Amino acid sequence: MRPGRKYWLFLTAIVLFFGFFYFTTSKHYDWTITFSRKDKNPFGAYLLHILLDDMYGEKYNNVGLTLSEIEKIENLQEKSVLVICDVFKPSDTDVQAMQSMLRNGRNIFVAANLFGGQFADSLKLNATVIDRLVQNDPNPLGLDSISLRMSASETFYTYPGRMVYRYFSEQRTELAETMAVNQYGKPIVFSLFHEGKGKLYLCSVPLIFSNFGLLKGENIAFAEEVMSLVHRDGILWTEFYQTGRSEIDSPLRFILSEKPLRYSYYILLFLALLAITMDARRRIPLVPLQLPRQNTTMEFVKSVGNLYFLQNNHYDAARKKIFQFREYMSVQYRIPPDAHYEALFSRIAQKTGSADCDIKKLIQLIEETDKKKSIGAEELIWLNSMINKIMDYKNINKNV
Repeated sequence: MRPGRKYWLFLTAIVLFFGFFYFTTSKHYDWTITFSRKDKNPFGAYLLHILLDDMYGEKYNNVGLTLSEIEKIENLQEKSVLVICDVFKPSDTDVQAMQSMLRNGRNIFVAANLFGGQFADSLKLNATVIDRLVQNDPNPLGLDSISLRMSASETFYTYPGRMVYRYFSEQRTELAETMAVNQYGKPIVFSLFHEGKGKLYLCSVPLIFSNFGLLKGENIAFAEEVMSLVHRDGILWTEFYQTGRSEIDSPLRFILSEKPLRYSYYILLFLALLAITMDARRRIPLVPLQLPRQNTTMEFVKSVGNLYFLQNNHYDAARKKIFQFREYMSVQYRIPPDAHYEALFSRIAQKTGSADCDIKKLIQLIEETDKKKSIGAEELIWLNSMINKIMDYKNINKNV
């Protein structure tokens, strides 16, 4: 298999692993209160976003602006304003913007667990927890379940006690009209009349608009009834007071804000890093190991010599060794091959630097071998050692 194919198979296996892990891992819900139209967890508001879009269609908008900023947008001045958050504590500028919008006939609906700041002080708002009504109930929030209804209706909608445990214990009653109550008759939604044409609606149980609240039984009908109170020429939902500004000022911010895109982006970064790491290796093909060249001539000589020796043809081997010695003497010392070495042994000894006795023994051995027709293995070994001794001796002297 080619290396490139192995590389792509490895990347494909990683992607399949991440996909399998993502789709098979059990999902753990995040119970954080976000009231975000993008959040599909229990206390997000994704379903409310769908509900408002179905109810108002093109007349529904979602922004991340403050009330003072909304007031200045001309093409939105006819729409009612919706605010859903955990704590509503507008600035003085926002309070002034609310008063201006109410004077101009715009409705404002605010749902929050707590109200604070100048806004709460001016309206004498105080949201009390339901467990003051039932002191001996084991549930720390008051009741296991609490029922709510519209003031003009006898149909109750039941919610977990942990979601709707607040009610308005104090407000400016001379200007207020109760729109919805809990099972104890305590107001949870009321409207405040203003000197202008608009109305301010306040709700102490914002979690009825969460995903969990809308999916609980038939409670979506109760949310629709409450939302219908503010209907005029459309509705504008601002998430600023819960999530802050949500403008997307870069593609990367949008990618990181969406969970599927965020996981895809992380996987892409991992694969890119892996590809860079693997491509950083040298792509030069492996160079085969080149062994040093051997002297094949010497191997040939040894092979031929072993052949003669194994065939017991010692005489021919001796004749070739003598012939090699005569050629060597002719080339190195200019002594003719057919010369009588017995008469020239002193000259040979002088030129080779060997001892006279060694030269005499070698010349006698060569003469005896020439006269014979066969020799033994011991004589061949002796002749070979004597010739090599004379030749090696001269080579040693040259190196020195």
